[in-house]
Amino acid sequence: MPESAAGPVVAAIAALAFGPVAPDGAYAVSPASGPETITGRELLARLEAAMAERLDRRFWARCAARGDLPVQPAPAAARAVAPGLPSLAFTGGQGSGKSTLAALAAARLGHARFSWAAPLRAVVALAWGEVDKEARYPLERLVDGVPAEVLATGREVLQWAGTDAVRERVDGDFWLRAGARLLAAAGPAARWANDDTRFGNEAAALRAAGFRIVRCEAPEAVRRARIAGAFADPGHPSERGWQAIEPDLVLDTAGDPEDAWAALAAWLGEAA
Repeated sequence: MPESAAGPVVAAIAALAFGPVAPDGAYAVSPASGPETITGRELLARLEAAMAERLDRRFWARCAARGDLPVQPAPAAARAVAPGLPSLAFTGGQGSGKSTLAALAAARLGHARFSWAAPLRAVVALAWGEVDKEARYPLERLVDGVPAEVLATGREVLQWAGTDAVRERVDGDFWLRAGARLLAAAGPAARWANDDTRFGNEAAALRAAGFRIVRCEAPEAVRRARIAGAFADPGHPSERGWQAIEPDLVLDTAGDPEDAWAALAAWLGEAA
């Protein structure tokens, strides 16, 4: 896809994290190679190259075929939550029950759902529509330096786009910036349930915003059984980063979700 055609989509994606990008403006970024300051023009060029080289060589062509621009997910409205209850961030390995507990917190306590991956999902949807983690998607990737057709799970697509392409090649705080814009738009009164805190910078940002960090723990065999069709590489950075996050509470989530919920509710009663 020619750069002139990709330009509006690239600029819209960059705006999720940085707002409107000025070509000659200065932007501080922290890719895997180290912190640096680059122009807006360089930022857009890196983003365009990263998605093609680290996710899918036809990514921009797929975007052109669909003809959409990314839309920043709307912030959830503040909801009535019992006084003293904090926002909650659930961390842990894939299949550990994070989303189940976040959904229970939303249904039973009134917390609004917040996901770091919401802007990422909006970007990936430009090429494939709403991504199902267990479905398979066609990509053209470099394998040992040679273009090859591969079928990747939706989970892998999100990992490769979010980490391999954007965090490593463009800015390690890209999705942090995008998520922070969502939180800021909703205002301080909201109480949140987050189910995808996987990196130390994400945990630090949420803790600074008053979140309590809850680690969900279950044996790998149990987690694999829960999402057998979409269990991604456990060595991927997004599946290792959570292990270094210091939690406020560790929950055993290997069994009935109601048992984990009862332990969480009891802890919240003591923490409130």
